[in-house]
Amino acid sequence: MSPNLTNAIRDAIWMTQDFTQSTVDLCIGDRPLIYMGTMASSFLLALPLSPRKVFFSFNEQRTGQHLVGRPVSALAKQLNLHTVSQAMRYVYAAHGGHHEFILRHLPLPSD
Repeated sequence: MSPNLTNAIRDAIWMTQDFTQSTVDLCIGDRPLIYMGTMASSFLLALPLSPRKVFFSFNEQRTGQHLVGRPVSALAKQLNLHTVSQAMRYVYAAHGGHHEFILRHLPLPSD
């Protein structure tokens, strides 16, 4: 509902990136949007769409060049860390291979 947020995303660069060559599947949590930076300067939004695809939105071309230039397995690990550490309670993975990682990085519920 924020015009600043809406305009920033509308005017940003959008892309999807395929992680088929990654040795790490992507996780998705109950707070799936990964946000880095600030809308006032430089930002990156990432939204895992599947275990092998991510949607990115960013406002600086060099951010896209940096994303594409990084090894996909390293990028997948970084995205998973953000996904798990910002989740409220739930993280979904394609298989049990992420179990220990999720237990190590998922914040404890505050019930």
